[in-house]
Amino acid sequence: RALLQPFITRSLDVALRAAFDYQSITLDIRYDSVRVLVYYFYSSYSILFRPLAAPERHNIFRRLVTAFGVPQQGILEHLAARGAMQWLSQVRKINGFMYQRGPLECNSPTTRTRALLQPFITRSLDVALRAAFDYQSITLDIRYDSVRVLVYYFYSSYSILFRPLAAPERHNIFRRLVTAFGVPQQGILEHLAARGAMQWLSQVRKINGFMYQRGPLECNSPTTRTPATTSPCSTPPEAKPMHR
Repeated sequence: RALLQPFITRSLDVALRAAFDYQSITLDIRYDSVRVLVYYFYSSYSILFRPLAAPERHNIFRRLVTAFGVPQQGILEHLAARGAMQWLSQVRKINGFMYQRGPLECNSPTTRTRALLQPFITRSLDVALRAAFDYQSITLDIRYDSVRVLVYYFYSSYSILFRPLAAPERHNIFRRLVTAFGVPQQGILEHLAARGAMQWLSQVRKINGFMYQRGPLECNSPTTRTPATTSPCSTPPEAKPMHR
């Protein structure tokens, strides 16, 4: 359950809830049932745009506002809500998930608990994400297997974010991000996901003293171990909000 229980500040939680409720007014999905997913999408976007200069960032935001039809005010929160909703829609169509007015529910209690912790990742995507993560983390003591779910969510968020843009716009933005993050052009989404997840994990480690070993992700308690991304023995931070 570690991945399902990250620390989200009250102010960010309120902002994400408002954005999600604004986007999902006609849907049968409640924010409380998927707030963690919305949070990780928000974190991924916050990290993605942080290194860009303000004029570049604002130019990209204008394109995304047009593409997604979201408000300019609180754009990251609204993009996170819209992206999470699109991801959930894909899951529901493929796997028959049932989103009710209470907590996230699937076909059984066991499936409900594992729904966000163990998303289905195709073998080809898993191989690509592993290669990108290993390329990025060659000097770090973090193994892909211990954080693959986080990398997958970052990849999913970026894939959804750029999907509605026309190819020329998308390629122009990719060139800026390649320069900003220093990642290869080949497999850029996988590399951006790996780099973004690593930055998020680095924030967690610096603030909360996590210990990343060559096995599954661990914290200071030897009895606490999780195959996901965060641990209940420390309180992970929110992604640092951007000044907009």
